[in-house]
Amino acid sequence: MSKADLDDMIIRWAEKELPSNRPNFIEEMIIPEPRDLNIDAFTQKVEGGEYCEGWGWDDDIFEERDWGDESWADKADDFFLETRELLLEGDYQQAKEAYKRLFDIKIFGVK
Repeated sequence: MSKADLDDMIIRWAEKELPSNRPNFIEEMIIPEPRDLNIDAFTQKVEGGEYCEGWGWDDDIFEERDWGDESWADKADDFFLETRELLLEGDYQQAKEAYKRLFDIKIFGVK
């Protein structure tokens, strides 16, 4: 499709919209940039053992830490929430890929 044909198609489509709905029409014409959830960097940190430090007594929680730094779980939760937003926004393909990457993370050598 040429640029002129595309312009004509969009103008004809817009003419069919009620004036009160034109702001929504314009919003629908904007294609959002894909989100970079940076799951790969998180995966490398988890699988590389970055969160396995901090074993033993933890003064912050007044308890022994058996598995080191559990902050990876909070970060994983954030990724799952962002992926859920993709799903709710209708970006099914990116959500599917993000979920697959999240569930493929090997935590403590277990997959």
